[in-house]
Amino acid sequence: MRIADSPAASLQGQRSLPVRGCCSTRDLHLEAAALPFFDANCFFGRVSRPQPGSFETASDLLAEMDRLGIGEALTYHAEARWHSPDYGNALLLTDIASEPRLHPCWVLTPPETAGKVTSAHLVETMIQRGVGAVRVFPREHRFSISEWCLGPLAAALEAAGAPLFVDFGRRHWGEDIVPWDEVDGLCQAHPELPVVLVHESFGSLHYLFALMSRHPRLMIETSYFVPHQGLEEVCSRFGAERLLFGTSMPMWDGGAPLGNVVMSTVSAEDKRRIAGDNLRRLLAEAQG
Repeated sequence: MRIADSPAASLQGQRSLPVRGCCSTRDLHLEAAALPFFDANCFFGRVSRPQPGSFETASDLLAEMDRLGIGEALTYHAEARWHSPDYGNALLLTDIASEPRLHPCWVLTPPETAGKVTSAHLVETMIQRGVGAVRVFPREHRFSISEWCLGPLAAALEAAGAPLFVDFGRRHWGEDIVPWDEVDGLCQAHPELPVVLVHESFGSLHYLFALMSRHPRLMIETSYFVPHQGLEEVCSRFGAERLLFGTSMPMWDGGAPLGNVVMSTVSAEDKRRIAGDNLRRLLAEAQG
């Protein structure tokens, strides 16, 4: 597909964005080293079918972060996604207790549906234990993000100022799997809740940009966000504060999304925001 025929080009119309010229590998390494990279999207832990490059331990994750030059990471535990959120979240806190570069993100399902605890109590406990973000997998864990299902948890997170990362399990840009009306309803019902859509790409641009125009707290995690000059387009239209650098490691290689930030033509200040400052600000707001 020609760039002129791509979804990004159709949204950009006739407007021309800057194109970065060639530069040396050394210059790129120096620029990357100067950026405060803070990965918003990674995990570690044993999975049922380990693949080469999997991170069984927090040390494995840290070793890859060192290789790539990533300073910090917001991480969840594989057990919380594929086995039990309660067990995996507890294991996460134990495994990273002595790792100041790793910050916990709990995987949750709507607690009211289990009838065990209220969302307000759960989020209060979470914040007290130093957890400043939540991730949900609506398709994998079989629940809706509509108000009748996720509403109490979203309200508790909104009150706490904690970001909600929403992962629909996208594996290909062409999949039509996101319930966009539900995303719109979530943001409409909770306008102060930072909602971060994970692993979205150029196949979703019309949806994304329409919703970002309506909801100032809707953000994009960048691991799969690779439309032509996509970072530049978002910064130009909505501001760099709407983007959070992420890698999707170890399911995907972390070098490409890191290079996407370094090679972009956004300003040095905007690169710093995307690379890590935006996420640091969000977590600081949650911790009060």
